Amino acid sequence: MRRGQVRDYVVGSRQVRVLVISSDNYPYPAPWGLLVSPPRSDHETPGRLLVRLRPDDPRAGEEVSIPAVLRIDESAVRTDCGFITNETMNDVERGLRAFLELS
Repeated sequence: MRRGQVRDYVVGSRQVRVLVISSDNYPYPAPWGLLVSPPRSDHETPGRLLVRLRPDDPRAGEEVSIPAVLRIDESAVRTDCGFITNETMNDVERGLRAFLELS
């Protein structure tokens, strides 16, 4: 798995999607990811940072939920959906910095 990749992922009996956010060059015991889901509404949900996937991204129109950080169990990873664009990854990084109050 590589940074910026969207993968189908199994959590219990549900299949969801995750965006890999771990660096390709730093060996973690398990990669970090963010949940990707269909949009819930046309407005941002209070208390949540959401990044909408662009038309050139896999799963275009779906949303990356910044607070939904998880460790990815590689045995639960399924289909490779592709890589998000650099522009979208920059938006995700800005969202993570805002969420962690690093900016």
